[in-house]
Amino acid sequence: MTEKKNILLLQGPLGPFFEDLADEINAQGHVAHRIAFNPGDRCYARGDYIVCFRGAAEEWQAYLRQYIEDRAIDGIILYGESRHYHQVARLVGEKKSIPVLCLEEGYVRPGFITAEWGGNNGNSPMLVSGEVACHHDQDPKPISVVPTFARRTFWGIIYYHMFFYFQGLFKGYIHHRPGAGFGEMCKWVWAGVRKLTVKTNDNKIMRQLVSHQGRLFFAPLQVSVDSQIIYHSPFDSVEEYISFLIGKFAASRQDGDLLLLKHHPMDRGFKHYAALIKKLAQEHHVEAFILYGFEVDLEAILSRATACLTINSTVGLVALREKVPTYLFGTAIYQDLAQTNETLSFDEFMAAPVLREPMKEYHSFISRLKRQCLLPGDYYCKRRETARTIISILQERILQP
Repeated sequence: MTEKKNILLLQGPLGPFFEDLADEINAQGHVAHRIAFNPGDRCYARGDYIVCFRGAAEEWQAYLRQYIEDRAIDGIILYGESRHYHQVARLVGEKKSIPVLCLEEGYVRPGFITAEWGGNNGNSPMLVSGEVACHHDQDPKPISVVPTFARRTFWGIIYYHMFFYFQGLFKGYIHHRPGAGFGEMCKWVWAGVRKLTVKTNDNKIMRQLVSHQGRLFFAPLQVSVDSQIIYHSPFDSVEEYISFLIGKFAASRQDGDLLLLKHHPMDRGFKHYAALIKKLAQEHHVEAFILYGFEVDLEAILSRATACLTINSTVGLVALREKVPTYLFGTAIYQDLAQTNETLSFDEFMAAPVLREPMKEYHSFISRLKRQCLLPGDYYCKRRETARTIISILQERILQP
């Protein structure tokens, strides 16, 4: 008879995915524990044991240590490794030799999720040690996915509706986004509205690019509160990054050059940089050469781009796939493929963008990335299938007798 294992789920992706994961843990004959940190978490919680942590943030480490001992926890699963509660959980797991599976959106998308033991992105074992056991013997194939913005918005509204009305029950909670609650719920609604209202401007940009003959520098912006900005970037904010880019572009611009800044789709309802971009462009006398888009087609942009400029967005991987010279400012899983300040100064890159590595190195890296870090799946569609895939790697590390 298989020994029952105790698996602790912390915060998951927005929506009911961790409910499905708890069900699959149960289906394998094991015990699912869930700790909820706020009313939104509790709304989507399922498991054999569901508890609410209502203490102050500084009490979390001692609480988690005691819970692990009392419940004989064998493994921890979390989404978003840089959230305060998850940073503590990773530290506790390491000290207690308890495996911590860190989930994230796929380094390669769509059709993949990221699943790594101990950390993601700048904390990825693949980046830190380079010696990582593979999830797969061969390169996995992505699952087919459908658009999920509508359901994510719906789940977000429910989550923050619960958060707003019952947040008084979790007074010590620290959210990874500032201003959580009713304000964030409204911003999810506004994100849907803005998705419709930006089409005219985006279409205008695409028409302009079709006839453009000069160089195009493409800068995909990141979510304003993304841990990639906070922990793995030389910039303190997206605003600082925009200011830096426009200043550098103005100083190095050649005749016919354009700079396109693309807003991150998950930050659509939360931030808008048009006023800042216009102000900076006017100050540097490049207003006619700066474009700011939201839903512009990524593949179409990259087919015309001279270079991609990014802090550490996974769009950089897509750009490299399309043979677009890419400059990386922060720490990223693919930093050995992109140009950085260690290989080429940014001024030199702007003057003459070039790829750092031949394409065979890119393909070798992607194969290794897929085998070591990625699972076929999606948190917002085909959730059960994705949960079962996660269970398969738990079997190797935790659930085996």
